[in-house]
Amino acid sequence: MCLERKTAKCWEDFDTTPPSWTTVESRRTAAGEWFADLRSWLGFQYAKFRWRQTNLQQYIFWALIPVLLVLLGHIIFRRRKKRRSEEAMKRPIARGLWPGLDSEFYQLERKLATRGVPRQMGEPLSEWLERALTAPALTGLRAALQELLGLHYRYRFDPQGLSEAEREALRQKAKTCLDTLLRAKA
Repeated sequence: MCLERKTAKCWEDFDTTPPSWTTVESRRTAAGEWFADLRSWLGFQYAKFRWRQTNLQQYIFWALIPVLLVLLGHIIFRRRKKRRSEEAMKRPIARGLWPGLDSEFYQLERKLATRGVPRQMGEPLSEWLERALTAPALTGLRAALQELLGLHYRYRFDPQGLSEAEREALRQKAKTCLDTLLRAKA
């Protein structure tokens, strides 16, 4: 209502905003509009960050500290574990830990390798021995070498191991085969 003059035109204030703006907006929004809003908000946050208008840099710094500590701890413990395993590899293996590593059959294997029948990487002893026995010089030793391999396998892998008599037989048969190989070469 104008108080100045009754005939004059005057301004009247009124608000056209609906009482609940969110209900009106929710009826008009598309299904993916929240994604566009999120993208716009992230762009705004990036602009604030870029022009140093936010404390986000401090939050990022404080959030990176635990991540860096975890990585540092991982590196330190990994090096320590690697060093321990290297030290364990350098220590001599106790005979009680891996039985059969002192088997005389390994001397025979080395001797045959010097005669031109080396064992291939990953090749089982049984397959290697069959391949080695194809040499004509070893034909007479076939039975003795196969029996020796059986004793070696029992000594090396059987939880019961060998009796003293069988262990002595392994030593003697290996020595006999080695002597035979030495004489055959001469």
